[in-house]
Order: sequence, then structure tokens, then C-alpha cells
Amino acid sequence: MEEGTMQDKLSRFLPKYRTTPHTTTGVTPAELLMKRKLRTKLDLIVPNTASLVGQMQEHQEQTYNHDAKQRVFGDNDPVFIKDFSSPKSWQKGTVVQTTGPVSAPVELLGSRVVQQHQDHIWSSHSQEPTKSNPETLVPGVVPEVFAQQTQPNRVGQPSQS
Repeated sequence: MEEGTMQDKLSRFLPKYRTTPHTTTGVTPAELLMKRKLRTKLDLIVPNTASLVGQMQEHQEQTYNHDAKQRVFGDNDPVFIKDFSSPKSWQKGTVVQTTGPVSAPVELLGSRVVQQHQDHIWSSHSQEPTKSNPETLVPGVVPEVFAQQTQPNRVGQPSQS
């Protein structure tokens, strides 16, 4: 039996009683009375998972934002779009208006308007199509880099010089 006066024994017993979940309700008497969980010495030992989750989410957000590309398109911006309904994979167009954070209607050269996700829109003044970046090559549009190069001859065909 523990040493001390009756007041000391009662002072040790009541916090234990008030922080122990009741078998019938599954909730501690302190939570029923004060609508919150009382902190005990055991709570100081157990790590706070809410702060750990918060730190991990913040780290993940910083990592994502570091690698993510910001794509902001204004009204009447000239763009290239990935057109899945045409044999030409990239088409020139103009943003009609920004309708949301991730998509915009784009008017193509033939006056056709298509709703396009920002992943399939490339700003035409951010980077011209080049041979080093074939993803931005636009069929039918010959950049100056390619117009100056000559085609290699095939074996058995006369040269065009």
C-alpha cells in the first residue's frame, strides 16, 4: 500500500480515475464532463501524431511546389495545344478565356474551340519548338532551326547539290 495521508492517496487516485476510459461508455469521465481529453504523464511520452503528420504534409507540399510548373494563361495568349482529334499532334491556338485553375477553352486556327487541360497547353512564347525538345514540335510548322539544315542522302540516291 502507498504511503501518505488520505488526502495524498485521494490526490493520486482521482486523476487516474478521471483519465481511465469507462467500460460502458468507452470515454473517460473527464471527457464527459469537460468535452476534452486531460493530459497525463503518459501523453508526454507518446509522440504527438498530429504535429508529425503536419510536418510530413508540409515537407511534401514544399517538395511538390519546388518541382511543379506554374502554368498561367491569360485571355488571348498564343499557345500550342495537344490535339488528340487531329493527325497533327500540336496545334497553334489562342486562349479564349480562363475558365478555371486547370483548363481553358482554346480557339484553333480553323475557328474550332476546344476545352483543354493545362497539362496539354504550352505557351508559344515560353519556348519555340526545337529538335532538343521534340515534345513541343508542331507538325506543319517548320522552325528556322530545321529550315536551314539539309536532309541526309539515302544510299543509292543522287545528291541534290
